[in-house]
Amino acid sequence: MSLLDLILNLIALLLWLNWRGMGFQQTGPYSSSLLHTLRIATPQRPRRWRYLAGLAGLLVVRALVYRQLGPSLHWVPHLPLGVVSVPFRSDALGRMLLFSGFSFLLAFAVFHLWLLLLSVVNRSLADTNPVQRLVRQHLGWIEAWPASVKIVAPMLLATLAWLALHPLFAGFGLLPAAGSFRQMLGQGLLLGLMTVLAWKFLLLGLLGLHLFTSYVHLGVSPFWEFVTASGRNLIEPLRPLPLRAGKYDFAPLVAIALVWFGMKYAEIGLAMLFERLSR
Repeated sequence: MSLLDLILNLIALLLWLNWRGMGFQQTGPYSSSLLHTLRIATPQRPRRWRYLAGLAGLLVVRALVYRQLGPSLHWVPHLPLGVVSVPFRSDALGRMLLFSGFSFLLAFAVFHLWLLLLSVVNRSLADTNPVQRLVRQHLGWIEAWPASVKIVAPMLLATLAWLALHPLFAGFGLLPAAGSFRQMLGQGLLLGLMTVLAWKFLLLGLLGLHLFTSYVHLGVSPFWEFVTASGRNLIEPLRPLPLRAGKYDFAPLVAIALVWFGMKYAEIGLAMLFERLSR
């Protein structure tokens, strides 16, 4: 059931991206075909609402499915927030509706955290790369923010979200009530720091692909150009270190190790602090 929830979150996210994508102004060498010109001439806006309707319908229908299947499978869905996991009873339709909505919002937040990281890492990459252009289009007006703000803002938003949602979760009996506002604020700040850990798999994926394409030529395409540029920008801080031996560059391997162990021990440390704050 947890795997099904993940798949449905990805489908819901694709519906959202299609809705957003239909509103973008298509420009550049990858949009100059006659077919594209004919499509642009056809009014598309009236059909955009179907993606939002499909998204809303998916969230409601899956809540009904969870309500039917969850109790018989003894499934208790959890909302993983890094250092804390919020459980929801699958035998209550209202709880399943809440879980369905919050589960998608969490996937939505993680996806946009990835976009923010790509925006910061590749801020010098030109819009001629269609992948990076899509990243900037999906961020919209947030793209104009300074790099430091793009990193700090999610931490502050996560803290504020915890302050707003914790009383709701406690009121439904999903979490124990905080002993004081100071305790709740401390928990929120730790959750804010946990947003950095959402970049773990994106960083490992980009560095791993960059390492692979450094030794295996996969042809010329915008995606592989994007991967190469992202990998080079990520390992740029390691360039002053003597990590080359002849034609072999060990910087990507060192970067992968730093991300893996750094994120692992950061997660352990933050979880211990959260548990201590919750006592």
